[in-house]
Amino acid sequence: MELNKLFQEVSANDRWGISYKKYIPRFIQYAKSKTPISSWEAEDREQFLASENCVSSLKQGNFTHEQRKLIIDSWESSFSELLFQIVSSDNFELELNKKLYNKIIGITSATGGKSMRAATLRFLAAFQPTQLSTVVATKNLWELYYILRPFGVPNYKGGSDLELSHHLQSFVNSQYSSDDIYYRSTYTWRFYDLIEDWKATNGMELIEKAVKLLKSKKNLILQGAPGTGKTYITSSIVVEMFREYMPDMSRQEVMDIYKRKVNDGFVEFTTFHQSLDYEDFVEGLKPIVENGNVSYSVEPGIFKRICDRATQDAANDYFLIIDEINRGNVSKIFGELITLLEPDKRGGNVNSISAILPYSKEHFNIPDNLYIIGTMNTTDRSVGSIDYALRRRFSFLTVKANEGIVNNQGGELGKKATEYFKKVYEHIKKYPASDMDLDDLMIGHSYFIAEDLDSLELKWKYEVLPLLDEYYKDGLISKPFIQ
Repeated sequence: MELNKLFQEVSANDRWGISYKKYIPRFIQYAKSKTPISSWEAEDREQFLASENCVSSLKQGNFTHEQRKLIIDSWESSFSELLFQIVSSDNFELELNKKLYNKIIGITSATGGKSMRAATLRFLAAFQPTQLSTVVATKNLWELYYILRPFGVPNYKGGSDLELSHHLQSFVNSQYSSDDIYYRSTYTWRFYDLIEDWKATNGMELIEKAVKLLKSKKNLILQGAPGTGKTYITSSIVVEMFREYMPDMSRQEVMDIYKRKVNDGFVEFTTFHQSLDYEDFVEGLKPIVENGNVSYSVEPGIFKRICDRATQDAANDYFLIIDEINRGNVSKIFGELITLLEPDKRGGNVNSISAILPYSKEHFNIPDNLYIIGTMNTTDRSVGSIDYALRRRFSFLTVKANEGIVNNQGGELGKKATEYFKKVYEHIKKYPASDMDLDDLMIGHSYFIAEDLDSLELKWKYEVLPLLDEYYKDGLISKPFIQ
């Protein structure tokens, strides 16, 4: 979807938008007339220095009372002339802004407190609605930058928060066609807010947490009860890692991107099982029959193949997804390569190490740009617990059953599905029979999602109830579920 169309989905005619259009012109007029802040109307001065003013909310980053007094006392000597020059120009004067920014930082830092970068940027943004973003915190600015990347925001190589703010606002100005500058200027934050709301509605917090863990540890296992969408989520994680996950994107569009990455060789998918071994996964001797004669050649397995591709293409990220990772004999499958999985042992790091493969005799290491995502069913008692050597090298993230997704089906279907979901939840909570957490046992939301009420009843009778019966037989719950 075009950025302009997304903007049109958000209304700026709320309390914040009205306040912004009311006060920002007043601040600019004060700057043009070089009026000291001590001479401003009390209402305007209060709004300007408030923790939640018309530019943004900074509950955790606003100026302290002592810092506000320093700003008022220093206004004429330090800020007045610079502000006058800034608001008198139609262009963005970076050097003037930097000078003013540094003066504010210097004065507010005199209290011995931390540097108030976000609050300082909000100070500057109040006088330059078309030049600086209403997103002011460093973390939020960078998140907004990556959100806008798929829409074509020019590459930003790094610099100050001030420069990034101008970079983002300039792009928004070029994309949004409104003639109302105040209406347009609030859209950087509104767009960011739209994305955050969408993430909360669609369970993106889990995906974002997974991405952070994956970037830190390189290896991640999604664990949870059946039906929580572990395998489903892996594709979304990959798409988010490529910074291509957007708010208007359907599941089909996510899968289209994911499949393209698979076809381009960036992603490999495999499932562990009890007969899988090192020769299948890393490399092994494979028989070749020609004219009745049998010979053997060394052939790479799926793990070595993707490691080789990632090594040869260090500019891009590569992903290996291992479904049911706990169903395989991990020691037998990874062999000596378990040690190489650690982030600091990866290729290109100071502590990088390599191993000599037993068949090809090649020196082998795991590249730093390969990410491994595994899934694990926490209720599967047909196999033992996951190998401790592997456990130390992976982060574990529990994927929970999500009642909100069940309820979002709406109407009678959502109501009935939610009723079933709650019944199961309450029974498992009331009659536990193991040391497993409730989140590791609760049947996932996919069991309660259906096209219609008839389909839901079929799922309930032939999928949910038999699974609960298995829970009881396997000793996971202490009492059978009876309707």
